[in-house]
Amino acid sequence: MEICVIAFKNNISERIAKLLPIKNKYYLPSTESEIRNFQISNNVFVLGLGQYSGKDNDKLRIETICKNKFRNKLIDENRKSEYLISTQINPGVESKNACGIGNSYCNLLSYLIASKNQNYAFIHIPKNFDIETAVREIKILCQRFLHDS
Repeated sequence: MEICVIAFKNNISERIAKLLPIKNKYYLPSTESEIRNFQISNNVFVLGLGQYSGKDNDKLRIETICKNKFRNKLIDENRKSEYLISTQINPGVESKNACGIGNSYCNLLSYLIASKNQNYAFIHIPKNFDIETAVREIKILCQRFLHDS
């Protein structure tokens, strides 16, 4: 299965995405309208990357749930309250499962994609995480997924 990466512009996720050996990459600004208008094929595995600035920042965070909330308002009144995501990716040495995606741009992107595409995962990258370590870990996670699919 083909993989594509979506990262947010002007943060660590964009810098890491540019270093990944994946052909299809998209860089989105952190704006509601750009995220809502973004379209992606359902025939690919989509890996979303975003920056994380919380306390729990020792590893890459493979987010497992996205919710129907953007800034405390419903994203879509006609859809489920939450979706399981990242079910195809298992944590490695430098990553862990997490369920704290929040209700801002990372969650909005994840919810909109997961509502249409079950082949979706999202990784939060701590903003001060070592870039080489992150690239190496994401490569391993993607290789493991491709090998298992």
